[in-house]
Amino acid sequence: MKVLITGGAGFIGSHLTDRLLARGDDVLVIDNYATGRHDNLTPQAHLTIVEGTIADQDLVNNLFDNFKPEYVVHAAASYKDPENWAEDSRTNALGTANIVQASEKANVKRVFFFFNFSGFFLTRDGFRFLSQPLRFGRRFCGWFPGSF
Repeated sequence: MKVLITGGAGFIGSHLTDRLLARGDDVLVIDNYATGRHDNLTPQAHLTIVEGTIADQDLVNNLFDNFKPEYVVHAAASYKDPENWAEDSRTNALGTANIVQASEKANVKRVFFFFNFSGFFLTRDGFRFLSQPLRFGRRFCGWFPGSF
């Protein structure tokens, strides 16, 4: 199986990468290392690591065109500097749109989308959690607990 993981050098992404590689899957990780760590990933067979941002549409499209993933795990998120709304918007909104559009174009079977704190929203009654899956185009994005 071929899996592309955004934010693959982060806590969740790197652990998932290890599990998929142990099964013998091919994994491509893209991470800008804003919060991910180089030491979370060990170079090995069946693993391709790309340092870059998902906000770069040309890079994302090239990765999808060359790797041809069957599945995508979108675990990238910008949240390090709460005052840097521009970077958060580039990664969390534009980057997500790039991943979803590239997934559509590549006929990816499923996109698994993780939320961090940005999966919450503030209402008059306090914080609420977005618990329902999201729908982008024809591809269903939801939580990872299910199997591939």
